Amino acid sequence: MASPGFPISGNSTATTLGHPIGACSRKYIAIAIRPDHAMSTRPFLFSPARFLPIALLCMAGLFVCTNSQAADGAPGKVPEAVTIRFYDWYLQALTQNRDPIQDEPRMLEAFVTRALVAEIHRRMHDPDGLDSDYFIRAQDYLDEWLGNIATSSVRMQGQTATLRVTLGNSAATLHRLQVDLIIEDGHWKIRRVR
Repeated sequence: MASPGFPISGNSTATTLGHPIGACSRKYIAIAIRPDHAMSTRPFLFSPARFLPIALLCMAGLFVCTNSQAADGAPGKVPEAVTIRFYDWYLQALTQNRDPIQDEPRMLEAFVTRALVAEIHRRMHDPDGLDSDYFIRAQDYLDEWLGNIATSSVRMQGQTATLRVTLGNSAATLHRLQVDLIIEDGHWKIRRVR
């Protein structure tokens, strides 16, 4: 009886717990199933060809899960997510009376291009200074903005993206910004806020 299974070396007769299962003329081994811990004389045959489609599906599923986690969880993979994470961090820092630009430069550089960071520092040290906070385009923030950050009107073209950011959730507190991003060091980063 020729049946598919796992290859073994040479022509031999496979046995399981001393019970002969059959001649393995095609260099395969048959494995017996043990229902209710009793040995069955019916062999359950494993075949690499039988399990190849299942293995490929599992690998494809792992690939999709890994890539979706990278897109959602890794910094800088999706412009909308980067922008929302940036404004969430930035507004939290402001509500905790921290200066995110001066106090947390590494975090700022994770979200903002090197050129924009340098431009903001130049403007801050300029005799005229900044008239308002660069990233919120206002002199002060509203507590309601924290946790109410939305993006819309996303336009992507190659290595650049433009989107609208809306802070707040009521007509009296809505504040809209336009944010331009580019890919720098393999991640989406903010290059301008208008």
